[in-house]
This record gives sequence, C-alpha cells and structure tokens, in this order.
Amino acid sequence: MARILILGVGHAQLDLFNVCKILGFEIIACSNVEEGPGVALADSFSRIDICDIVGVRAVAENNSVDLTYSVGSDFAMPTICSVSRMLGLPHFVSHGIAKLCRVKSSLRKFLGKDFRGNIDYQVLKSVEDYRGSPFPLIMKPVDSQGQRGVKAVRRIDDLHKYLESTKTFSRKGEVIIERAMFGSEVSVNTYSISNKIVACYISDRLSWPQFDGGLVRKHVIPSKFVGTKVEDKIIDLVNRILARLGISDGPCYFQIMISAGEPYVIEVSPRLDGCHLWRLIDLYSSINILELSVEHLSGGHLRYLDRKNSSLYSAEGRYCLEFFCDYPGSVMDRDKFVLTNPLFVQWYYENGEKILPKNGVFEKCGYQVYFVDGAVDEEF
Repeated sequence: MARILILGVGHAQLDLFNVCKILGFEIIACSNVEEGPGVALADSFSRIDICDIVGVRAVAENNSVDLTYSVGSDFAMPTICSVSRMLGLPHFVSHGIAKLCRVKSSLRKFLGKDFRGNIDYQVLKSVEDYRGSPFPLIMKPVDSQGQRGVKAVRRIDDLHKYLESTKTFSRKGEVIIERAMFGSEVSVNTYSISNKIVACYISDRLSWPQFDGGLVRKHVIPSKFVGTKVEDKIIDLVNRILARLGISDGPCYFQIMISAGEPYVIEVSPRLDGCHLWRLIDLYSSINILELSVEHLSGGHLRYLDRKNSSLYSAEGRYCLEFFCDYPGSVMDRDKFVLTNPLFVQWYYENGEKILPKNGVFEKCGYQVYFVDGAVDEEF
C-alpha cells in the first residue's frame, strides 16, 4: 500500500483525504493543531507546523512515505516541494516557484511591471513607506491566504486605520497595496502535462458585495466570457504566466479580474484551489482534476484524460457552487440556508456548533453544487 503525507487536516484538505482513501493510500497527516475532519480519516497523525520543513521531512522519512501533498494551502506548497526534492519524491514545481507564488509581492516583481496583465503595487511596513499611488487601492498581507486581512483603501486615512491590523496576518510583517481593479472576476483551473495544458476551465467568481477583499460567495461554470474575445485574452494570460514561471506539470489556479475587457492577474498558485472547484468541474465535465493530480504524482494511468472530450466546454447548461456563510462565533443552524435542488451538499459544522474564525469576517459553513437552468445574472 502506497503512503501519502498530507499537510493540513481542514476542510480544504478533506477532499484529498477522501480521494486518497478511494485510491487505497495509507494516509499520514500533519498539522500544528489536531483539529479538523482530516484527523479522523488519517491512519496516523503528527503535530507539526506545515511550514516547518525540517519537522515535515522527519515525519516523511519516519513513515517512509511515497508522496507528500496538499490542496488549497499556499503555506503547504513550499514545504511539500522542498521535502519532496530532498527525499527524491515526485513533485510538480520547485520550492522556489511555490514560495514565489505564496508571496504576492515576489510574484508581482518576478512577472515585472511590463508584463501585460500585471498590476501596479507597493510593499509597505508602515504608512511612512507609502509613495503616493492613486486611490482606490487594495491592501493585503504579502504572504497570507483566504482573503485574510484584505481591505479597500480609498483615502490616506484608511492606510492609517487598517495597515497594522492587515500586517498581523503576514509572517513577513509586510503589506502589499495594489491598484484597485473594477469589473468581473474569474477563476481559472489548468492542468498541464509536459508543458501542454490538457485541461483548462474558466468559471465566474462572485463575491459578497458588502465585504472588502473579494470574499467568495459563488462560482459558476462555464464563465460568461467563454466563447468571447475575452476568453482568448484570459487563456493567453494564463499561458504566458505558466511559461514565465516554468510550470510544466500539474494543476495551477488563477484568480483574474476582467476590467474594461482586459484580464489582470490577482493570484497564481501551483496547486488546486481551496474552494472545491475540482468538484464543480467534475460535475460539469466528468474530469476529476483532484484524482488526476494524485494519479499523476504517483505515476498511475491518467484515465480521466482518456475520457476527455476535444472541447473543454462540451456540457450544456451552467453549474453553480454556492457557499453557505455566517459570522464567526455564530451557532450553526442549517435551516438558515436554502438548498437549491443540489447535486452535492457538504456541511462544515453540525447544528449547534460554534462557527470558528478563519478570515474573521464571514466564514464558510458548507457549500452546495447545483445545475443552473437558464441565464445567470451577475448578482445572482
């Protein structure tokens, strides 16, 4: 039986645990806390910070694992790539590229200010570092994830008001401010084999309008931009970024803003996203990119590609993944949420459990996937 070390045990990694169980892996798990649904599914657990390369390597060596992997975590990927390289285990990208994508300012700098689709930015440790970029701006921790600490900055007073609190989410103690982009957001999930994109799915990303930072509410596939000139521009941007980063194999996730008909990159991660988009894509196209990733890493036959239609968007209709969200500290009550003839439902909490703070603003409590009959309004 092959062994896999999974970094993280939360809901983002739960899908990976389930797939590995189906594929017959023995699962070793690690996290800095022994809390999360993955703990019960693991065959053994070690309490180790997933950013601790030395500690994770020791767990991998002591358990003679064949693979180490994670989904939905920018913090896990540099560790996975570093440990895999040191132990001669398969991995998709280098530690350097994984770390580059985790640190937003590093990615912006690497792409370069002349890279079409990049966004103007500054890195700040204090308000005194601000060099006068025109408002409005978006402020983020340089090395966090999940929209934690993201704030809209409309005037200099907002910098004074939010900078220190945003900085607390950064391990480097820095924030990045970027030119605010206005328009429609999309997510792009790609899968590459030997420098060729073999799967590419563009979905509309709809956020909660009452919160800063693009807290996601729904994903809808296929995007409204599929079949338009904007789709060609999105795919061109994705291809140029993959080539610039040298990502030749495995999954990659992009968050992109479409402003005045032009795509701008918000985020790039050489991993599967943390929003269960693999399930939305699977229900839509019957291509399971999560299982494909594990099979690819383990050297198995990539049977999902055998079924792949020549068209990336062969299915009819649209499919929606909708998150159920509530405020941190609230008590879970599933009856508060409306089910829409779902094809799939997953709850993160049982009724009566307290909703834990993750982004600290509006927390995911579960999600549903359903078929959309007819046109989809931007506001839904």
